[in-house]
Amino acid sequence: MLIETRRSADLLGATPMDRPEDIEPNSTNGHVYAANPRADNAFGHIIEIAEDGGDFAATKGTWEILLKCGDPQVAEVGASFSTATTANGWFGTPDNCSVDSEGRLWVATDGNTPSGTGRTDGIWAVDTGDPARGTSRLFLRMPVGAEMCGPRILPDMETMFVAVQHPGDGGDDWGVLRIS
Repeated sequence: MLIETRRSADLLGATPMDRPEDIEPNSTNGHVYAANPRADNAFGHIIEIAEDGGDFAATKGTWEILLKCGDPQVAEVGASFSTATTANGWFGTPDNCSVDSEGRLWVATDGNTPSGTGRTDGIWAVDTGDPARGTSRLFLRMPVGAEMCGPRILPDMETMFVAVQHPGDGGDDWGVLRIS
């Protein structure tokens, strides 16, 4: 089973996914979020899973795409951010995520190189409840060539831990770490 995990999951009737990098439960709304790449969507998406009865141990549930990522100004990309998302609020290539004590989803990206979305990687805050559901806001950008990993916010909402991987890879332009 450990060697043939994917095949075992298929035999058990598990929902097929596109190898999500991270999955996080949200105790505020009872949903689960997955940062998910997809072969026919170069910019990835965020999946929202609703377990039956909001029970994380449930064996059944439903899911939908909360955000289809990429530049919403490029029609072919088909990005689906909230209309309240600003020009700096959209992102691509979601990699890791975390949920804070207020139920907000924090998404770290990997792959937003200038040849991808034209942006550097960073962290975005995504509202998961109405009326702002699906609204994304830029929080932090990485130096050029760096990947942002593992955002974790303490329950008091005063401290965030992050991991910046390989800053400066791919050139001499290290960029500037800035908080927006």
